[in-house]
Amino acid sequence: MKKNKINTYIRLQNVMRLAIPLAIVIMISLTIHSIGLVETLFPDHIEYELIEDSKKTYISTTLYNLRYTGFNYVNKGKIKGGYYYYFLGKTCHFVVLAPDNNGSFADSI
Repeated sequence: MKKNKINTYIRLQNVMRLAIPLAIVIMISLTIHSIGLVETLFPDHIEYELIEDSKKTYISTTLYNLRYTGFNYVNKGKIKGGYYYYFLGKTCHFVVLAPDNNGSFADSI
């Protein structure tokens, strides 16, 4: 009988010690989920088609309401592309597109 009381007391003490760390883990999990860190670490996958041409990888996809940012991607002093953005829900996405045949960028696509 005395041994049973001792075991019960030890189990109760272990549960009390476990309660605070468990509450902290739950609070941290809720905070991470609420600030959107989960979406940053595990983004949604988009479907795309890969096209390989001269050892370069391109993505073929359809995007709507693209707007030119006014900034260009420059490599070794040459303009290789322009930065465009679009909103999907409350998220802003950036895309780099090659210039037109005459070397200019459209304000919106």
